[in-house]
Order: sequence, then structure tokens, then C-alpha cells
Amino acid sequence: MSGEPEAPGSTTPGPALDGPEELVHAVSPATLILGTAVSTPAVAALIVAGLVIGTSVWTETSVTFVGAMLAFAGWAWSNVGRNWGFRMSRRGGTLRISRGLGSTTAQGLRPDRIQGVVVHQDLLQRLTGLYRVTVTVLGYGDQSGEESSSSNSVVLPFGRWADVVTVLRAIWPEVDLNLIQPTPQPARAQWLTPLSHAKHTWGVGEDVLVARHGLVEHAMTIVPHRRMQSLSLHQGPLQRRLGLATVAVHTTDGPGSLRVYHLDQSVARRLLDEQLARGRDARAAVGAV
Repeated sequence: MSGEPEAPGSTTPGPALDGPEELVHAVSPATLILGTAVSTPAVAALIVAGLVIGTSVWTETSVTFVGAMLAFAGWAWSNVGRNWGFRMSRRGGTLRISRGLGSTTAQGLRPDRIQGVVVHQDLLQRLTGLYRVTVTVLGYGDQSGEESSSSNSVVLPFGRWADVVTVLRAIWPEVDLNLIQPTPQPARAQWLTPLSHAKHTWGVGEDVLVARHGLVEHAMTIVPHRRMQSLSLHQGPLQRRLGLATVAVHTTDGPGSLRVYHLDQSVARRLLDEQLARGRDARAAVGAV
């Protein structure tokens, strides 16, 4: 991305940026506004603003009313304006993301630096069929830039499932989630996740490990085998009584934290050992290329 500053975690532009720029996906203003309006933070902000306004009317203090309206308007403007005109494109081996209404920002993103992907969908967004996608990128833990790493980690502020698939293919074209069979928790794990038991699933693909979980917010975390830095097995007192255990996959610090919850303890141990082997084989294969 010649002539533009690179976000933390991106690499110095080189020959990979030569050639025409290809549009991957652009988020329409309607989708951005709808996604922001039905997000959990927006509803929470409206409730707080409503309580403040109600108190203002009850106590006849107009300053409180005006302050609440200004605070909510500022929050909405910040969230919509920050991602206005969101556009992902590709040039060579680098993805380019540009966004912003008042001030446009651009960042270069190398897919080979992405350690994990999280697809989010909160309670209200499920009613509209919208999703949000964030990534964990090597180097994004540095927040010395103008924007926080949490802002820079967004690769799809809001979009339909087809948009999610488009973004995932741009990042990892070899990964096909349709080929990964989801495996549920054992029935006795329902004692620990009575309301979200059916939402906790996991699956292993040729290139990635996938885990789904969540009640209010559904989250699907995807980590490539070659990006795993370490694994650990956890077993609390209730899990021990039920013969269950949790496997945690560690990568670079970021929004993607993959845990496979409440597996049968023998399955958890086997998954840990197999993932260690998959990680070694995947890294060896990359090094041999």
C-alpha cells in the first residue's frame, strides 16, 4: 500500500503489493447502520440513556437530558463513523482495509500473520442475520498507534454469512468450514452449561481447529494448526466429578481465544496429543516449502 501508513502487525510493503488491486468486500452504509443499531452495546447504551432521560424528566433537570442525548449520539457517531466506507481489497499477497468517515484510515494485513479468526453474532444480530469478524494478528498487541488493537482487529464490522465466507476465503483460501464436522459436548456436560449446551461444539479440519460456544453472543473461533503456540488441559473440581476437561489453545494475544469446553477427559487428552502432532506437522510442512 504505497504511500500509506501501515497498521501495527503489518509488514513492510514489497514486491507482493505489485499489480492491480482487487476488491474483496465492501460494507454498505445500510448494513453498517443496521448492525450498529441492533448490537448489544447499542441496546445497553439506549437503556442507560433512557434511564438517565427518565430521571431527567422526573427531576426536571434538562442538563441531564441533553447530556444523555449527546453521549449516546457521540457513541453512535464513533461506532458508525469509524467503520464508514469499510472496504477490504487485495493486492498481491496483502489485504488492504480502509475505513472512516471524518478521517480515513488504511492498514495492510498479511494473511500469513493472522493467528486466529473469531466470527461473532450477538443475540439481536441473530434476528437480522448479521455477523462480525475479528482477527488475532501477530504484532497487533502493540497499541502505540492512534487506534487500539481492538479496532484494528476488525476485518468485517457487520455482514451476512456469505460476506463472512468471502472474508475467510480471502484470509485462508484453503479452509472450507463445510468440510469440518461439528462435535457436541457429552450429555453430562449439560450440568455445567445448562442453557448453552447445544451451542458448544468443536471440530478439526485439515488445516484448522474450530470451536463454537456462547449463549448471548455466539462465537466461532478458528485457529490454524501451524499457528498454535501451546496447548493446555484444564480440569476443575466439578469437571473431575463429571469426568470432563477443557482444552485451551494459545496463540498471540488478541480477540481470538480458543477453548474446547467440557470434553470427556479421555477425549480431551487425545485432542491435546493430536493437536500437538498436527501443529508440529503443519509447521514442518510450511518450513519445507
